[in-house]
Amino acid sequence: MSPDPPPLSAGRVLADRFEIQRVLGRGGFGIAYLARDVARSDLAVVKELAPQGVRRDREGVLDLDRAATPGHILRHRFLQEAEVLRKLHHPGVPSLRATFSENGTAYYVTGFLPGAQTLEDRLRQAGPLSEDDAREVFFSLLDVLERVHAAGVLHRDIKPSNILLGREGEVLLIDFGAAREWVAENALTHTVMHTPGYAPPEQLSEKAARGPYTDLYGLSATIYHALAGRPPATANDRLAGVDLTPIAVLRREIDPVFANAIQACLEVRPADRPASVDEVRQMFHADQEPPPKPTDLESIDRELAAARRFRFERRACPACSGVLVEARPLRRGACPVCREGTVRRRELDERKCPICRAGSMETLENSGPLSICPVCAKGRLIQRRRSVLARDRIADCAGCGAHFEVVDGTMRLGEESATFEEWRARCGRGAKVRACSTCDAQFDLLVDGRWQRFGAGPAYYAEEWTRLAAGLSPGAGNASCDLCHADYWLEDDRLTLLDAATDPFDFGSRYTGRALQLDDVRWLGVGKSSGSPGLYCEECPTEFDRDGEYYRLVRSQRRELSRHLGEPRTLEDWHRIGQKVPTIDRQGELEKLLVPMLREAYRNGDLSFDNVDTAWRGQATRLSDETVGTLIVSAEEVSFGGRFRRWKVPVDAVLRASFEEDELEITLSGRTESVVFDLQPIVLTAHLESGNWDLVVTAEDLAKRLC
Repeated sequence: MSPDPPPLSAGRVLADRFEIQRVLGRGGFGIAYLARDVARSDLAVVKELAPQGVRRDREGVLDLDRAATPGHILRHRFLQEAEVLRKLHHPGVPSLRATFSENGTAYYVTGFLPGAQTLEDRLRQAGPLSEDDAREVFFSLLDVLERVHAAGVLHRDIKPSNILLGREGEVLLIDFGAAREWVAENALTHTVMHTPGYAPPEQLSEKAARGPYTDLYGLSATIYHALAGRPPATANDRLAGVDLTPIAVLRREIDPVFANAIQACLEVRPADRPASVDEVRQMFHADQEPPPKPTDLESIDRELAAARRFRFERRACPACSGVLVEARPLRRGACPVCREGTVRRRELDERKCPICRAGSMETLENSGPLSICPVCAKGRLIQRRRSVLARDRIADCAGCGAHFEVVDGTMRLGEESATFEEWRARCGRGAKVRACSTCDAQFDLLVDGRWQRFGAGPAYYAEEWTRLAAGLSPGAGNASCDLCHADYWLEDDRLTLLDAATDPFDFGSRYTGRALQLDDVRWLGVGKSSGSPGLYCEECPTEFDRDGEYYRLVRSQRRELSRHLGEPRTLEDWHRIGQKVPTIDRQGELEKLLVPMLREAYRNGDLSFDNVDTAWRGQATRLSDETVGTLIVSAEEVSFGGRFRRWKVPVDAVLRASFEEDELEITLSGRTESVVFDLQPIVLTAHLESGNWDLVVTAEDLAKRLC
């Protein structure tokens, strides 16, 4: 593992304003310092971009080129992250005080909260939180995340060390991780940048989409740790089959609703977690009393009725009814933002003047002998030997006309003589100077590698001046779309979208700042995150992979569908699931279940058939006298015979009824002998919401009905 760069020493002053006091904390991506703000005479927190593996020289300058990422892009994204803080304006997010580049890297400064400690320190010192304290942290951070997510931002690195607890009950979320995640993806070593136990599976995958549910996982993992005294099992372990012990088991006194919310947010599959802060809140306000469940027959009838009414359009999206499109990968080099343009490397000229954008820059050594006049501090010194054989040289300024004699490392102007370094120190020019051949622009090299325009102008690194010379922003990439002008960083087989003015297909909202394989971009650009043939929706993030005649769901925000990720199903079944209708297999199972339930309903007298209350009407033979007639059983009486002569008894006079094959035997009140009938099965029809269902009724059914 690469070593961490050492921190800056106490007393070091940054941006001529912030004096380092001590290190507050550090991680795999940066160092946080406590500093004194000399401009405001108070304390501040300075965050330094210092990824693991970069080197710091004796002057304190970091070499970001060793971070396996372009230094100027990394600085730019780090400062973009800081600007997020400026826009949020929430008491749960530190207020931004300043941003600047120095020492080869970038910094941002926030206010300091006296007496605050991280949740990590609090747990280390005092052990697990009480339920009340854990709830306070949980709901405070939900408020913060609601604001953060509404701004279109993800935190990406919620864990105990990134939560500050103030003495007055303040709860702050610090250290946003957009730039960190980009470093992780470029370095292909996610575990360095994401703390195991708090990062969900999608953060360990290059192509997986992130969303608010990603932060909810980190938040709940943090609260789990705060209650259990240890973090949950890592995402990789859980994917390998390691079970997560519910917090309700570890802390049985915890409110079940609170415990369930934590567990729900820790589901391994994003589709199984709440999709937003609002969904988490709804878990606490849901009616605790479940609605009464209908009888099984009613439930099955309702499901079958829905199945029989079901219709679908094959090209409609099962999630949103938008249009499903057969995915075809983008042509090689196509822009995934607009899908029409081509991503081309920019022709960046490192020698082009960033001021006039016409002249060519020349780099001059200005240490010994000097190339810039120390009198006017700008004119070029033209040097020549005093004579052909002389060792001494003469230097004349092309600007102010100053005349110097140069002898053995010294320069004499009239009666005044000084070394090269002394002359250069007097005029304040750098040891190296870049000068334009066309305009009068000049730049001095600073100790941290930046070039500052002479005359107290701005200071940028060379690659940033190169971009300014091309009319770009200092943080622009090295490639762009020739049609929509989306800004990219292209390196080897990876492409990173940095910025896009338009986003017609939502590629930017999903993948800005993500380092993606070029082959993956061809599929991601058409809405296929899996990189396999199949269907995707043009209007929502729903995607299927084709597998023969079946389709496997890759992703969807529709909860009904996402519960079945990866399952092979027909397109019709996916529509059935989306419409909350039984699948084809389920419909067949329900139809098989319906017949025994109808029979049970008949025997219990819970359902009328043929829209009448008659339980039986059919031909029968009374075995005692071999009389053939019609047996009728209603709710009031049992009768037998023909049209003119009928034998009748009240139903409540039947004491007992039994059967043997097709024979029905009934025992009547006040009679010693039972009456036996030989019956032929009859067909009754139940008129239900799902349709008309025939039931073959036998002597056994009637006997149990009479009982």
